[in-house]
Amino acid sequence: MWPCRSPFAYHLDGIASGIDVARFNGDTLVTFATSDPTAAVLDLAVTRTIGCVASIDVGNDGTVELPSPAGSSAQLALPVRFGPAPLLVRTSTSGLASEAATETMTVDVAIRERLTTVLTRYPRRLRTDDAIAPADTRTVHIDVGGMPPAGLAFAVIGVGRANAPLPFGGCLLGVTTEWPLRVPLDPTGAGGLDVAVPRAVNGVTLNVQAVGLDFVSSPNVVATSDAIAVRLTR
Repeated sequence: MWPCRSPFAYHLDGIASGIDVARFNGDTLVTFATSDPTAAVLDLAVTRTIGCVASIDVGNDGTVELPSPAGSSAQLALPVRFGPAPLLVRTSTSGLASEAATETMTVDVAIRERLTTVLTRYPRRLRTDDAIAPADTRTVHIDVGGMPPAGLAFAVIGVGRANAPLPFGGCLLGVTTEWPLRVPLDPTGAGGLDVAVPRAVNGVTLNVQAVGLDFVSSPNVVATSDAIAVRLTR
């Protein structure tokens, strides 16, 4: 399980401590982790007084996505993807308060929205483990391969499972056919398709199978992936 909100607040008061100057330096590493492919939007925010500085590095790769604001505050909505590899977010902070000035700062890292795909394969034959994964919080990308390049390919999305034989090659269609979506192919028989997920959909399980049909070449070719149950959650 991963946190949805990670706020850090600092309050420095040199007078209350009975000293001339109070200082702090902070370095915090937040981990967002899940075993399933996930797209999310991170809300990053820094609110500070003049004696404090902060930065937020998403990915912990040395690139600062939100530097210390020139004014009193800064915000950024940042699309991210993670899972199964975790996403690391580093916050770096420092501040200085004196007898004449009390300083405060808040650093906030929060998930605004997310979309996760959980796959069950029957059995596994698609090219990679991320054949179906979120492209962002509103879109799922379907990646297929091994289709006949001279034919047509479809990502067949159904609410149920089936066991219908297809002509040629002994292939079976393992899903119902509510939404057959055309997938453009490259010369190797690979292709991809983005499918929009309405924001109102909070959780649903659908079945997906790639089907390739070539009735031009001789002999004719029909190719399929194995059916996959895809559970979408937000």
